[in-house]
Amino acid sequence: MKTNYFLMTITALVLFLSCKSGEKSADQAKCFLGMEYINYTVLEHCPDILPGDVPSFALEFKFKTKDTVDVDNGFEHFRLPYSEPGDSCHYVIKGATQFGDMHFLLKGDSTILLYDSAWTQLNKASEFRRIDENLPWSFKHYLNECAITGTYNLIKEGAGKDHKVIFLRNGQVDGMKPYLAYEICFAGDCLGETSPPSNTIDFTDDKNNKTTFAFKIAPGRRTIQFFTIGDPSPDTKGERPIGPLAFEVKQ
Repeated sequence: MKTNYFLMTITALVLFLSCKSGEKSADQAKCFLGMEYINYTVLEHCPDILPGDVPSFALEFKFKTKDTVDVDNGFEHFRLPYSEPGDSCHYVIKGATQFGDMHFLLKGDSTILLYDSAWTQLNKASEFRRIDENLPWSFKHYLNECAITGTYNLIKEGAGKDHKVIFLRNGQVDGMKPYLAYEICFAGDCLGETSPPSNTIDFTDDKNNKTTFAFKIAPGRRTIQFFTIGDPSPDTKGERPIGPLAFEVKQ
């Protein structure tokens, strides 16, 4: 009799632990993190407000393993450990900043809310959205797409009336010889390149030389103006004066 009671107790305990394990597996499946997410908060007002003017802890998250996340903040890449999901798909990124851990919440299967107010000094969480597997772009591609990608007429002394310029999403430019590529500044030292502060863009020519321009996007993104900037000073980092209009493009 005692043996039967003991076996029944063991069986009940195994069933209980199996149920708990099943519940945990179900919770983890519900809280599955996709591979890559981009910071939608810094992109949602583009092109009226570009990412360099929006405080952020990170621009991209890549979850390549089950316990670490690759972080890209625009000028450096680093890896941080994160916890298993808690209640309501709540995660903790351990030792994220000098303020300590950073928390985030997975909503559905495509949105992360990162509670980074101590870092950004904003009164709301930053929203990250999962990158569409059919559009596997990087943050730069999304920025290019909203800010400048498209076909324009070049307005410049010596340019023909119907001189077409095409800015591609991948950072290439066609119709602006000798320039072959471009890169919009959105993080790092380049944010302080001009005085007063302005959005800047680097054009790379066929000899791999870079020329920096300040630029201004008109409302509706139908016209973009590019301005020369002064030469860099050996004694001062950035703070280059903005010069006259160099050229503009219009749709």
